[in-house]
Amino acid sequence: MKELYRFGTFSVGSVTSRCLIIAVFVLVSFVTQTTPQTAELVVQTGPAEWVMSVAFSPDGKTLASAEMGTIRLWHVQSGQQIRSLEVRSTVYSVAFSPDGKTLASGSWDTITFWNVETGQQLRSLEGTFNLRVNSVAFLPDGKMLASGGSDNRIRFWNVETGQLVRTLEGHKNEVVSVVFSRDGKMLASGSLDKTIKLWNVETGQQLRILDGQPSTYYSLAFSPDGNLLAVPNEDKTVKLWNVKSGELRRSLSGRIDRGTAVAFSTDGKTLALGSYRVIGLWNVETGQPLRYLEGHNDEVVSVVFSSDGKTLASGSWDKTVKLWNVVSGQQFRSLEGHVDRVTIAAFSPDGKSIASGGFDKTVRLWDGVTGQQLKVLEGHTAEVYSVTFSPDGKILASGSDDKTIKLWNVETSQIRASLDDQTMSLYTVAFSHDSKTLASASRDGTIKLWSVDTGERVGTLGGHAGEISVLAFSPDGNTLASETKDGTIQLWNISSELLLKSFKESDPNTIRDVSAIVPDIYVFMRTTRDGKLFIRRGDIGKLDLCDAKTGTMLASLIALDKNDWAVVTPEGRFDTSKPLDNIEGIHWVISDDPMTPKPLELFMRQYYEPNLLQRILKCNEKGNCDAEFKRLPPIAEINRVQPRVAKPRLSVPIPK
Repeated sequence: MKELYRFGTFSVGSVTSRCLIIAVFVLVSFVTQTTPQTAELVVQTGPAEWVMSVAFSPDGKTLASAEMGTIRLWHVQSGQQIRSLEVRSTVYSVAFSPDGKTLASGSWDTITFWNVETGQQLRSLEGTFNLRVNSVAFLPDGKMLASGGSDNRIRFWNVETGQLVRTLEGHKNEVVSVVFSRDGKMLASGSLDKTIKLWNVETGQQLRILDGQPSTYYSLAFSPDGNLLAVPNEDKTVKLWNVKSGELRRSLSGRIDRGTAVAFSTDGKTLALGSYRVIGLWNVETGQPLRYLEGHNDEVVSVVFSSDGKTLASGSWDKTVKLWNVVSGQQFRSLEGHVDRVTIAAFSPDGKSIASGGFDKTVRLWDGVTGQQLKVLEGHTAEVYSVTFSPDGKILASGSDDKTIKLWNVETSQIRASLDDQTMSLYTVAFSHDSKTLASASRDGTIKLWSVDTGERVGTLGGHAGEISVLAFSPDGNTLASETKDGTIQLWNISSELLLKSFKESDPNTIRDVSAIVPDIYVFMRTTRDGKLFIRRGDIGKLDLCDAKTGTMLASLIALDKNDWAVVTPEGRFDTSKPLDNIEGIHWVISDDPMTPKPLELFMRQYYEPNLLQRILKCNEKGNCDAEFKRLPPIAEINRVQPRVAKPRLSVPIPK
């Protein structure tokens, strides 16, 4: 699974800006100035998670995709990512307003309205639900939004005020799909109670229940004329119901598994059904299958037609969004990123190297001075949640969701030992100061002690009720400190394996008392040994370097793929290992045309800086970065006209 960060507006000419700690995001964007015209440097790194929902804007030029913690807006014609919108939890559903200016998203306990053009959050309806919001849909006039939730209820919301207008009750289990008819007079809802209900929008009265084979209805679709409702069934068919009479008009079947997503084309002549790895297209009038679209590697959970009916977009648990030509059935674009989410990062003891672990099951080593990605260590079979160097810098330990700890020889990149936990995913690891003992914490709150030399388990500590996020040894190696996400800190005697004391981080004396015994507990894996730099894990393949003293964000290291990298500052200055004439996934979004990505070379002369990270770190230490880098001109003053290249006529001799 995957994610991303967004940074606020930074002043031109300043090399650094306040380091903002923001929740994960899959796009990296930096704003170059505070005047009305701004430019964002976008490094395209997603989707990162299962794609749960996709939606076209009414004009068909923009596509929204939803995943865990992130909504992405894509430019359909180029396939480039425009921006990423940060959400605190998994987004289950997205929908554009009829005028295309607003996007609504449904997630855990929240409905959020977004300004499509600026990416700004307009309104968030929080605390009004018991559980998650599974589905959202705009009324055709854009004035009202319907939501279906895991509390079995359907709610109608006033879009302008955010006020709750009406609540519909009748389902006995989660409502997982809501959809309005084209005229806005009827709402259909599908539920885990295996029923489909039709509602009168004006009165809120239930009109009828469509009786058929009991099934879980994750997706529903009205035909454009409002006469038919398409319903995927567990018997691997799609039922077409006459909504006025409640009668079954037709059952569509073909070479496809149980359907999970359904959509009508805008002219109502074609029906799309997404299932495991395959999308089927049917002729609605004849009921005959037209073609099958194959290319996804997992469940297809969302399908939607463009407004002209020529393009179909599909979102899948394989973490991609694909665009298809409806007539030919050919896939013409796949919207995806380069790497997976970074979960953890750590400096080497000498500060010259950085290790990071992520959802792509790899451990990566970076040059802490140049920002260059040095090595990719492969061996884990699941997400890597923890990395740490031994105090002598010779060994790197990594803990993974595959229930193993790998000990790597830093110099050779070879696996020195694999410690098999066999019970739970490993979220945190820490070396003792003499590098002889390794502590690991698993999801169930258990701490295990390992001999680094033999790879044998030498002790087990148990006592935490929750997931442990930090481990740290005291300098003498006699005490281990552990902290859970709820702020509980426990001190353990290593030799006796007994709990010495338990603290709550909210207690004002905790930092003083714990730091006196285990000083590393509050700097663990966060700063270089000299204390000058602060490292923060970012989103997909992204690490942020900050000045530990001032909190100033200096630059971000971004993994573009297994071999290539980019360094980007908050102002948009950048450096990369890729040839400048062959850089994919990095582009500009300009404020005066925010929905159309622009090529990287547009501002190449002003923003490309060779050896960027090395220069940033050096001038930041000396305090002369304003002298090191030239002032960035306002965007409005930069000539955006790209030179035309004349192609010479070539005279090719004809062989006799």
